[in-house]
Amino acid sequence: MQRKEVRDFVTTYLTQAPQAVASVGYVLLPAQAYQVAQNRIHLGRVGTVFGGKSPVGMTLSQLLTTQKLQN
Repeated sequence: MQRKEVRDFVTTYLTQAPQAVASVGYVLLPAQAYQVAQNRIHLGRVGTVFGGKSPVGMTLSQLLTTQKLQN
């Protein structure tokens, strides 16, 4: 991510999202999903992990972990 202010915003969002999501009653993602997303930002990897496909039967954590290994 080239722009520091965008990177800072996304990092802050991913850090605070679990508390914010829980406070309004939305469905919380697994903690690993937030951690993997933060790692992708830290490594400079941006964009979708879906690659134009929607795998059936995978959890979000499984998808993010698989994509993390491939990227």
